[in-house]
Amino acid sequence: MYLAVVSYPRLPEGAREGIAFIREQYPMLERDPVPPYFTLVSPNNQISEGELIAHVENIAYHFSPIPFMLRCAIPVYDGELTYIYLPPDEGFSKAVFLYNALYTGILEPYLRLDKPYIPRITLGYTEDTRLAKQIADQLNERAFEIRGLIESLGVIGLTDGKFQTLAHFKL
Repeated sequence: MYLAVVSYPRLPEGAREGIAFIREQYPMLERDPVPPYFTLVSPNNQISEGELIAHVENIAYHFSPIPFMLRCAIPVYDGELTYIYLPPDEGFSKAVFLYNALYTGILEPYLRLDKPYIPRITLGYTEDTRLAKQIADQLNERAFEIRGLIESLGVIGLTDGKFQTLAHFKL
């Protein structure tokens, strides 16, 4: 089983549905079949569930909730696919500090230094880089604002494309 750490942020009424509506407008994008979330630790199958849960609980204890504001979409190519991210304008640095804290201790050997961490909610992904750019541009023309709060961390298990929450900690 792969383990990851995510935050399902608190969003204002209608925002979750708004993100789902945006995803529905672009059926050509692939996406995870889960509500909007921030990925804080990428899937890893080298760490035990108990060790990761204890580590995340300790980190969560030392952080306060992180308010954020999403105002733009950006396409990000990872060498294979292009993702459409909604990165926070406000809350960016605090989300990076949380990410950095999580990648200490048992996770330190798995910190990827070959690409920067961008806090984000991912709308979807495609192999077509130009399509991703067009979609991001269309979204940015709408001048949207989505306020939210990263208030907890979830340790999730991924097996056969299915997500299961294994532990949940308030910040």
